[in-house]
Amino acid sequence: NDQILAAGTLRFTHSGAGVDPVPQTGEEGTDIVLGIDPDRNGAIAVLRSTRVKDGHGETKLEVEAEVFDVPVYKVAIGKTSKGRERIDAIQLAQLIKRLDFPKHRTVAFLEGGGVEYHFSSYSAFVQGVGVGIWEGVLSHAEIPWHK
Repeated sequence: NDQILAAGTLRFTHSGAGVDPVPQTGEEGTDIVLGIDPDRNGAIAVLRSTRVKDGHGETKLEVEAEVFDVPVYKVAIGKTSKGRERIDAIQLAQLIKRLDFPKHRTVAFLEGGGVEYHFSSYSAFVQGVGVGIWEGVLSHAEIPWHK
């Protein structure tokens, strides 16, 4: 029963045995899992899962997935540079606030980032800044996060 609802949104229903992918809160409602790629070209995946009873008393898991691009702005570097993109922390914080995630039913998984031998020191720095911005925004929104 997969169906695409709108650009960047997918809904599916899961029923059957197996590991429950959503933490049990003991309450009715929707649980939210955030998957975050913290790079300037990254995105946030929002998985909203709700347990529903069908007409036969079976519980099914309905999941809606949305993807949002990380907001960026361009900054000039030097006189001849075309500029470089940076994560817009203010717009990012406003996006998280606008999405209004329930604090006690939301958890985020943040890609930790890492440096490889071919990365420049600048690339490593920018990646670290991106992770730090996300840590700050999620902490301010009181959303628990894991790397």
